[in-house]
Amino acid sequence: MRASLFIILFAFLLSIVHSEKKKTIYLIRHGETNFNTDPVPRVRGRINVPLNDEGIAHCRAAGEFLANEKIGKVYYSVIPRAKQSAECIVEKHNTKVEMVEEPLLIDISWGVYEGKTYQEAFGDEKGGDYMFHPEKLNIPEGETFYSVMNRLRLFFIKFWESDEEECTIVSHGAITNILSLMFLQAPLEKFWSMYMSACGVSKIQMKSIYSFTVEYWNANHFLKKDYNKPSFNFRDLLEKRHSARNFLDKPIPEDTLRNIIKDSLLSPSWCNSQPWNIYVSSGESLNKIRKEWIEKTSQNVKGYGDVSPGHRTDFSKRSQSTMQEFFNKEGMSEEKIKIFENAANDLFNAPTVIYLTLNKGHTVYSVYDLGGIGFAIMLAAKEHGVDSVVAYQLITYPDVIRKYVNIPNDEDIVIGIALGYENEEHFMNQYRSPKLNVDDVCKFTN
Repeated sequence: MRASLFIILFAFLLSIVHSEKKKTIYLIRHGETNFNTDPVPRVRGRINVPLNDEGIAHCRAAGEFLANEKIGKVYYSVIPRAKQSAECIVEKHNTKVEMVEEPLLIDISWGVYEGKTYQEAFGDEKGGDYMFHPEKLNIPEGETFYSVMNRLRLFFIKFWESDEEECTIVSHGAITNILSLMFLQAPLEKFWSMYMSACGVSKIQMKSIYSFTVEYWNANHFLKKDYNKPSFNFRDLLEKRHSARNFLDKPIPEDTLRNIIKDSLLSPSWCNSQPWNIYVSSGESLNKIRKEWIEKTSQNVKGYGDVSPGHRTDFSKRSQSTMQEFFNKEGMSEEKIKIFENAANDLFNAPTVIYLTLNKGHTVYSVYDLGGIGFAIMLAAKEHGVDSVVAYQLITYPDVIRKYVNIPNDEDIVIGIALGYENEEHFMNQYRSPKLNVDDVCKFTN
């Protein structure tokens, strides 16, 4: 107990002394094994099961995904399947990478449960308390989740005090779940809320021993087989998605954009009409649009759109009230409000803008359908680690958009969605708009 308290106190003091530092961590779960695909789930823990052919291919795909990134030393668990995964990942990197075996990253000890089926270990083929109440789980002759956290904290202390600016961790499912709790300072009940699939890749910014920011979680779009569980459950995904109004100067890989659009195309539509047209602008075309956007807004050129949203004063009293509440947040000075209002002048500094259009003569049902796929795009983006904001201000000069994006005149540009990786330090991205309660908007009848 005293040793644990000393570790925590020492880590806290270190985090104060080095508060200006920032380091990058890539977290990767090992590749697929036959235990992962066994129709009868088993407790793996420290039993060594080698990667299967799919797992090896996926690790190489993860290596290609990270080939041009600065990944630092690759630290892997002492269990051979983690080392095998690390070797496959490193062989695809464009620079020589040092590999280091790290005992602190070993999988949790499941004690007497290891090798048993879920039914044998937990009395339930679905996993019992392990899956549904991890905070209640007791592992005979095994580790506790909290002891695992303590040894993982020791690893971060060593890394933080080193000269390394980045590193890569290759470990196990239980370890990545526990790390997610540490990164988010979340309770044990949330053990499953940040699941990582086999060979999923996450990127984390470390600001101190106790301060982490998840840049993206469980990126797995580079895998050829679509068997992965979602990164977040739906409620978590809704809560994590918010309007980001300032983005980093970091492009979104085209494969990621394609997967976002592919996922969003599962959206329903009236009579399966799928009336939407989708245009994705990045790189040079968007930079040209951005340049003209800045010129026009700086000269106060009146904006116009193919479809007018109407004036705020024409909205219902409830809508006007909630919009006003947006700017009534404590600490929202006139200067900050002005920055909010002008945030779209440079397209929020987004690396990508998606324009959604409808053929002219569209019905109100098509507009409804367009809203559905627009929301699906934003949710799919968040699932792929990409942030978003939807804004009418992104389409107020449609002639400029048409000059650089091949949108025909017989289509109305209805809305724009800016995509990118949010600048978490900007005050606009720390704001969360208030939401109404169920009883404010919903009436139940029986």
